[in-house]
Amino acid sequence: MRKSLNFIHKDNYGEAMKVAKKFTDKGTFRPILQFVLHDKNKSIYATDSHRAIQIKDIHGFDKDYLVHPNTLEFATGNYPEIDDKINFSGGEKVITLTKEQIGIWLQMHRSLNQVIRQSYKGREHVSIEFKENIQLKINGENEITINLPYEEYHRKEDVDVISYNVTYMRDCLEAHAKLGSNHVDLIIKSKMRPIAIDNGDNVRCLLLPVRIY
Repeated sequence: MRKSLNFIHKDNYGEAMKVAKKFTDKGTFRPILQFVLHDKNKSIYATDSHRAIQIKDIHGFDKDYLVHPNTLEFATGNYPEIDDKINFSGGEKVITLTKEQIGIWLQMHRSLNQVIRQSYKGREHVSIEFKENIQLKINGENEITINLPYEEYHRKEDVDVISYNVTYMRDCLEAHAKLGSNHVDLIIKSKMRPIAIDNGDNVRCLLLPVRIY
């Protein structure tokens, strides 16, 4: 029976939409950001203004549509210009992770998210310190420091530490894990510019660092 059907989306489109849903805005201030953009170049995009995701070559529409991941409503509208922001130029590949290391980082961020909720009330961020090794750190009275694994590490001299929302990084790593990325590069431009987590093929996530005073 399936042989008589012509599916317009890729087989993993459903999983891609589940992933993209986490990057949509949950508020009502900008309703358009509750939708996932399907552009005419076969990519989907989602953002809540603090993080974003692009998944390439995943759908079969021949023009731009907005799809709500909860209700599956279709719409059209002026979605924010996002492609140039996600695919920024001038960053450096600071860290490369293998598929196994993506899983390790993901599990660490899942665990830290639980620890922060239970023991660090009001805190949502962690920091990565770039030293001889890469250290993940929660500062405070009960400081936690974890050495992170990596395949390649190229120290960026003008960036010694970056802080970010642990949930946002968890969602980026989870996106790559669920969509089968074999490796990712963490691309950094500066301390306060967006961090890209990119597999060099079809999935690219972006998250904004947090300013710590």
